Amino acid sequence: MGSSQSGLLPQYSFLYRSPAQKSTLRNLALTFLAFLATSLFLDCVAYPSTISGTYVENATETSSLPVVQKSFDEILYKINTNTLETAPFIAEHLVPPFHDYWSVYVTSPAYNLSTCLVEKTMTTLRSAIMCYLSFHDEFVGNNRTISTETHNTRYCFEDNTFLNFTEAQASIVGNETLFSVVRHPIDRFLSGYVDKCVREASRDYRCYGCNEDLNCFVEKLYEYLWSAYSTNSTEYDFDLAHFAPQTW
Repeated sequence: MGSSQSGLLPQYSFLYRSPAQKSTLRNLALTFLAFLATSLFLDCVAYPSTISGTYVENATETSSLPVVQKSFDEILYKINTNTLETAPFIAEHLVPPFHDYWSVYVTSPAYNLSTCLVEKTMTTLRSAIMCYLSFHDEFVGNNRTISTETHNTRYCFEDNTFLNFTEAQASIVGNETLFSVVRHPIDRFLSGYVDKCVREASRDYRCYGCNEDLNCFVEKLYEYLWSAYSTNSTEYDFDLAHFAPQTW
């Protein structure tokens, strides 16, 4: 019986990884662990211990929502006043949140719905849903389905998509329901990196041309984030749009 790459039996050849692939997987694993540690730390910062003791015994009579809202408002206040504790991270080194970078809105006037799209947070799916709601007959008549829509072939992209919040609001008459979808930042980053920097690595212009070098990408992304923030830039950049903070 012959052997395959790296001495593996033929039936296990799918387990073979080139040195470059192994390095990429190792970097991804280390990044995941680093982000996990950061996430645990931020959870401790974002949800002070005082919250754990605020839930009342009879939860059916009193909602905990006001307590969570109060904590959220306090965190926003501390962020805006630069008083949020970020140790062991140096606050001046952290990319600030709430930068008005790039906005995309999709609406469904018939249902008074408007959603803000953030890359890597079900944007294609939400666009398809809103298109289905707004142009149901045309959507179905053209043999379109929500689950098979793609970013580049969206059916009614030009009819209900806006790059300006004022224009998006103007397309809806009546009480508007504006919503968005957010994703755990670690999950979003890893998903984006695998999708755009590994799966599409053959496109040299992806991920700042780092060719699956995670350290290179993170360093360049950090530089581009600070550049966009410090220059108040709103110019679209593919990589920046997919990896910028969800508050941008």
